[in-house]
Amino acid sequence: MNGGKRHQPLTETWDCHVHFPYAGVIEGPSLPRNLDDFIGAMRKAGISRAVGNVWEVVNAPDAAALKSGNRTTLSAAEESSGFIIPQVMVNPHFPAASVDELKWALDNGIRMAGEICGYIIGHKYKGKGIRKILEAAGELGIAVDIHLYGFDQAAEFARSFPQTTFVFAHFGGLAHGDITRIAEIADLPNAMVDVSGTAVFRTGVPEHAIQILGAERVLFGTDYFIDDPITTRIRTELACPDRRSLELVMRENLKRLTAL
Repeated sequence: MNGGKRHQPLTETWDCHVHFPYAGVIEGPSLPRNLDDFIGAMRKAGISRAVGNVWEVVNAPDAAALKSGNRTTLSAAEESSGFIIPQVMVNPHFPAASVDELKWALDNGIRMAGEICGYIIGHKYKGKGIRKILEAAGELGIAVDIHLYGFDQAAEFARSFPQTTFVFAHFGGLAHGDITRIAEIADLPNAMVDVSGTAVFRTGVPEHAIQILGAERVLFGTDYFIDDPITTRIRTELACPDRRSLELVMRENLKRLTAL
Protein backbone atom coordinates (compact mmCIF):
# COMPACT_ATOMS: atom_id res chain seq x y z
CA MET A 1 0.00 0.00 0.00
CA ASN A 2 1.16 3.52 -0.69
CA GLY A 3 -0.17 4.98 2.55
CA GLY A 4 -2.93 6.87 0.77
CA LYS A 5 -0.52 9.22 -0.98
CA ARG A 6 -1.50 10.44 -4.44
CA HIS A 7 0.89 9.65 -7.27
CA GLN A 8 1.93 12.21 -9.81
CA PRO A 9 -0.72 12.13 -12.56
CA LEU A 10 -0.19 9.85 -15.53
CA THR A 11 -0.15 11.39 -18.96
CA GLU A 12 -2.59 8.69 -20.11
CA THR A 13 -5.02 6.34 -18.34
CA TRP A 14 -6.59 3.44 -20.25
CA ASP A 15 -9.82 1.75 -19.18
CA CYS A 16 -10.19 -1.96 -20.03
CA HIS A 17 -13.92 -2.34 -19.35
CA VAL A 18 -16.73 -0.09 -20.63
CA HIS A 19 -20.06 -0.32 -22.43
CA PHE A 20 -21.34 2.65 -24.37
CA PRO A 21 -24.50 3.87 -26.13
CA TYR A 22 -24.53 4.25 -29.88
CA ALA A 23 -27.54 3.16 -31.91
CA GLY A 24 -29.93 3.31 -28.96
CA VAL A 25 -30.35 5.33 -25.81
CA ILE A 26 -29.54 4.03 -22.34
CA GLU A 27 -32.34 5.05 -20.00
CA GLY A 28 -31.55 6.40 -16.56
CA PRO A 29 -30.74 9.59 -14.67
CA SER A 30 -27.47 11.28 -15.62
CA LEU A 31 -26.46 8.43 -17.95
CA PRO A 32 -24.74 9.21 -21.26
CA ARG A 33 -27.30 9.69 -24.01
CA ASN A 34 -24.92 9.15 -26.91
CA LEU A 35 -21.30 8.48 -27.77
CA ASP A 36 -20.27 12.11 -27.36
CA ASP A 37 -21.77 12.23 -23.86
CA PHE A 38 -19.99 9.02 -22.99
CA ILE A 39 -16.58 10.20 -24.17
CA GLY A 40 -17.04 13.56 -22.48
CA ALA A 41 -17.75 11.93 -19.13
CA MET A 42 -14.76 9.63 -19.47
CA ARG A 43 -12.40 12.47 -20.37
CA LYS A 44 -13.73 14.46 -17.39
CA ALA A 45 -12.78 11.46 -15.25
CA GLY A 46 -9.22 11.63 -16.54
CA ILE A 47 -9.44 8.62 -18.85
CA SER A 48 -7.68 8.81 -22.20
CA ARG A 49 -8.82 5.63 -23.99
CA ALA A 50 -11.21 2.79 -23.25
CA VAL A 51 -11.84 -0.76 -24.47
CA GLY A 52 -15.48 -1.70 -24.93
CA ASN A 53 -18.43 -2.29 -27.16
CA VAL A 54 -21.98 -1.09 -27.74
CA TRP A 55 -24.34 -2.16 -24.99
CA GLU A 56 -26.78 -3.76 -27.42
CA VAL A 57 -24.34 -6.46 -28.54
CA VAL A 58 -23.87 -7.90 -25.04
CA ASN A 59 -27.19 -9.74 -25.29
CA ALA A 60 -27.40 -10.24 -29.05
CA PRO A 61 -30.43 -12.51 -29.71
CA ASP A 62 -28.94 -14.29 -32.72
CA ALA A 63 -25.78 -14.64 -34.80
CA ALA A 64 -26.83 -11.88 -37.20
CA ALA A 65 -27.27 -9.42 -34.33
CA LEU A 66 -23.89 -10.45 -32.92
CA LYS A 67 -22.22 -9.68 -36.24
CA SER A 68 -24.11 -6.41 -36.67
CA GLY A 69 -23.30 -5.29 -33.14
CA ASN A 70 -19.60 -5.92 -33.63
CA ARG A 71 -19.63 -3.87 -36.84
CA THR A 72 -21.42 -1.09 -34.96
CA THR A 73 -18.74 -1.16 -32.26
CA LEU A 74 -16.04 -0.80 -34.89
CA SER A 75 -17.91 2.11 -36.51
CA ALA A 76 -18.23 3.83 -33.15
CA ALA A 77 -14.53 3.36 -32.49
CA GLU A 78 -13.70 4.93 -35.85
CA GLU A 79 -15.95 7.90 -35.05
CA SER A 80 -14.37 8.37 -31.62
CA SER A 81 -11.05 9.67 -32.97
CA GLY A 82 -9.14 6.93 -31.22
CA PHE A 83 -10.82 7.13 -27.81
CA ILE A 84 -12.68 3.82 -28.14
CA ILE A 85 -10.60 0.68 -28.60
CA PRO A 86 -13.09 -1.82 -30.05
CA GLN A 87 -13.75 -5.14 -28.37
CA VAL A 88 -15.34 -8.05 -30.22
CA MET A 89 -18.34 -9.72 -28.62
CA VAL A 90 -18.67 -13.49 -28.69
CA ASN A 91 -21.58 -15.58 -27.47
CA PRO A 92 -21.47 -19.28 -26.55
CA HIS A 93 -25.02 -19.72 -27.85
CA PHE A 94 -23.55 -19.08 -31.32
CA PRO A 95 -20.10 -20.73 -31.26
CA ALA A 96 -19.51 -21.00 -35.01
CA ALA A 97 -20.47 -17.38 -35.60
CA SER A 98 -18.36 -16.34 -32.62
CA VAL A 99 -15.26 -18.02 -34.02
CA ASP A 100 -15.89 -16.25 -37.32
CA GLU A 101 -16.16 -12.97 -35.40
CA LEU A 102 -12.84 -13.63 -33.66
CA LYS A 103 -11.17 -14.10 -37.05
CA TRP A 104 -12.84 -10.93 -38.35
CA ALA A 105 -11.68 -9.08 -35.24
CA LEU A 106 -8.07 -10.11 -35.73
CA ASP A 107 -8.23 -8.96 -39.36
CA ASN A 108 -9.41 -5.57 -38.08
CA GLY A 109 -6.77 -5.19 -35.38
CA ILE A 110 -9.07 -6.08 -32.47
CA ARG A 111 -7.27 -8.07 -29.77
CA MET A 112 -9.82 -8.39 -26.95
CA ALA A 113 -13.15 -10.24 -26.76
CA GLY A 114 -16.03 -9.80 -24.35
CA GLU A 115 -17.22 -8.94 -21.84
CA ILE A 116 -18.98 -12.31 -22.01
CA CYS A 117 -21.85 -12.00 -19.53
CA GLY A 118 -23.29 -15.46 -18.91
CA TYR A 119 -25.75 -14.15 -16.36
CA ILE A 120 -27.26 -11.83 -18.98
CA ILE A 121 -27.36 -14.25 -21.91
CA GLY A 122 -28.46 -17.23 -19.83
CA HIS A 123 -25.37 -19.40 -20.30
CA LYS A 124 -23.36 -21.06 -17.52
CA TYR A 125 -20.28 -21.76 -19.67
CA LYS A 126 -20.89 -25.50 -19.91
CA GLY A 127 -20.62 -27.53 -23.10
CA LYS A 128 -18.72 -27.49 -26.36
CA GLY A 129 -19.75 -23.99 -27.47
CA ILE A 130 -17.77 -22.02 -24.91
CA ARG A 131 -14.81 -24.38 -25.27
CA LYS A 132 -14.73 -23.82 -29.03
CA ILE A 133 -14.67 -20.05 -28.52
CA LEU A 134 -11.98 -20.08 -25.84
CA GLU A 135 -9.76 -22.42 -27.86
CA ALA A 136 -10.07 -20.21 -30.93
CA ALA A 137 -9.29 -17.07 -28.93
CA GLY A 138 -6.09 -18.68 -27.67
CA GLU A 139 -5.04 -19.77 -31.14
CA LEU A 140 -5.66 -16.27 -32.51
CA GLY A 141 -4.03 -14.42 -29.61
CA ILE A 142 -7.18 -12.62 -28.54
CA ALA A 143 -7.64 -12.03 -24.80
CA VAL A 144 -11.03 -12.91 -23.32
CA ASP A 145 -12.84 -10.67 -20.84
CA ILE A 146 -15.42 -12.79 -18.99
CA HIS A 147 -17.85 -12.34 -16.13
CA LEU A 148 -17.73 -15.55 -14.09
CA TYR A 149 -20.55 -17.32 -12.28
CA GLY A 150 -18.19 -18.31 -9.48
CA PHE A 151 -14.49 -17.96 -8.81
CA ASP A 152 -13.98 -21.73 -9.18
CA GLN A 153 -14.30 -21.15 -12.92
CA ALA A 154 -11.23 -18.88 -12.98
CA ALA A 155 -8.65 -21.58 -12.32
CA GLU A 156 -10.66 -24.08 -14.35
CA PHE A 157 -10.61 -21.88 -17.45
CA ALA A 158 -7.00 -20.77 -17.08
CA ARG A 159 -5.76 -24.36 -16.67
CA SER A 160 -7.97 -25.80 -19.42
CA PHE A 161 -6.96 -23.16 -21.97
CA PRO A 162 -3.33 -22.25 -21.21
CA GLN A 163 -2.90 -20.50 -24.58
CA THR A 164 -5.75 -18.11 -23.84
CA THR A 165 -5.28 -14.93 -21.82
CA PHE A 166 -8.23 -14.29 -19.52
CA VAL A 167 -9.30 -11.03 -17.92
CA PHE A 168 -11.71 -12.01 -15.17
CA ALA A 169 -14.05 -9.05 -14.70
CA HIS A 170 -14.68 -7.58 -11.24
CA PHE A 171 -11.78 -9.44 -9.55
CA GLY A 172 -13.36 -12.64 -10.83
CA GLY A 173 -16.38 -11.90 -8.67
CA LEU A 174 -14.41 -11.84 -5.42
CA ALA A 175 -15.35 -9.31 -2.77
CA HIS A 176 -14.11 -8.25 0.63
CA GLY A 177 -14.72 -11.49 2.49
CA ASP A 178 -13.15 -13.85 -0.02
CA ILE A 179 -10.50 -11.81 -1.86
CA THR A 180 -7.83 -14.12 -0.41
CA ARG A 181 -9.04 -16.76 -2.88
CA ILE A 182 -7.28 -14.80 -5.61
CA ALA A 183 -4.22 -16.83 -4.62
CA GLU A 184 -5.86 -19.76 -6.42
CA ILE A 185 -4.85 -18.23 -9.77
CA ALA A 186 -1.48 -16.84 -8.68
CA ASP A 187 0.45 -19.60 -10.45
CA LEU A 188 -1.55 -19.26 -13.69
CA PRO A 189 0.16 -16.56 -15.77
CA ASN A 190 -2.66 -16.40 -18.32
CA ALA A 191 -5.13 -15.31 -15.61
CA MET A 192 -5.65 -11.59 -15.04
CA VAL A 193 -8.34 -9.57 -13.28
CA ASP A 194 -9.85 -6.15 -13.73
CA VAL A 195 -10.87 -3.89 -10.86
CA SER A 196 -14.26 -2.83 -12.20
CA GLY A 197 -17.33 -3.18 -10.02
CA THR A 198 -18.06 -2.31 -6.42
CA ALA A 199 -15.44 -4.57 -4.78
CA VAL A 200 -12.69 -2.06 -5.62
CA PHE A 201 -14.12 0.22 -2.92
CA ARG A 202 -13.84 -2.39 -0.18
CA THR A 203 -10.89 -2.01 2.15
CA GLY A 204 -7.82 -3.88 0.95
CA VAL A 205 -9.35 -5.58 -2.08
CA PRO A 206 -7.35 -3.97 -4.93
CA GLU A 207 -4.22 -3.86 -2.78
CA HIS A 208 -4.42 -7.59 -2.12
CA ALA A 209 -4.96 -8.40 -5.80
CA ILE A 210 -1.89 -6.39 -6.77
CA GLN A 211 0.18 -7.95 -4.00
CA ILE A 212 -0.73 -11.56 -4.85
CA LEU A 213 -0.91 -11.46 -8.66
CA GLY A 214 1.57 -8.67 -9.28
CA ALA A 215 0.71 -5.36 -10.90
CA GLU A 216 1.29 -6.85 -14.37
CA ARG A 217 -1.85 -8.99 -13.99
CA VAL A 218 -4.29 -6.38 -12.69
CA LEU A 219 -6.09 -3.98 -15.05
CA PHE A 220 -7.90 -0.75 -14.39
CA GLY A 221 -11.51 -0.83 -15.57
CA THR A 222 -14.58 1.17 -14.61
CA ASP A 223 -17.58 -0.67 -16.11
CA TYR A 224 -18.88 2.76 -17.08
CA PHE A 225 -21.75 3.51 -17.81
CA ILE A 226 -22.71 1.30 -14.83
CA ASP A 227 -20.17 2.55 -12.27
CA ASP A 228 -18.67 5.97 -11.75
CA PRO A 229 -15.32 6.36 -13.54
CA ILE A 230 -13.87 9.15 -11.39
CA THR A 231 -14.12 7.37 -8.05
CA THR A 232 -12.95 4.08 -9.55
CA ARG A 233 -9.88 5.75 -11.03
CA ILE A 234 -8.87 7.49 -7.81
CA ARG A 235 -9.42 4.38 -5.70
CA THR A 236 -7.33 2.25 -8.06
CA GLU A 237 -4.51 4.77 -8.22
CA LEU A 238 -4.32 4.83 -4.44
CA ALA A 239 -4.04 1.03 -4.35
CA CYS A 240 -0.87 1.05 -6.47
CA PRO A 241 2.20 0.93 -4.21
CA ASP A 242 4.64 2.64 -6.54
CA ARG A 243 4.98 4.44 -9.86
CA ARG A 244 5.71 1.33 -11.91
CA SER A 245 2.69 -0.56 -10.60
CA LEU A 246 0.56 2.52 -11.32
CA GLU A 247 1.72 2.57 -14.92
CA LEU A 248 1.10 -1.15 -15.36
CA VAL A 249 -2.37 -1.24 -13.84
CA MET A 250 -3.64 2.02 -15.29
CA ARG A 251 -2.25 1.72 -18.83
CA GLU A 252 0.61 -0.58 -19.79
CA ASN A 253 -1.10 -3.93 -19.21
CA LEU A 254 -3.95 -2.93 -21.50
CA LYS A 255 -1.58 -1.56 -24.11
CA ARG A 256 0.13 -4.94 -24.13
CA LEU A 257 -3.12 -6.89 -24.50
CA THR A 258 -4.40 -4.68 -27.31
CA ALA A 259 -0.98 -4.54 -29.04
CA LEU A 260 -1.22 -0.74 -29.20
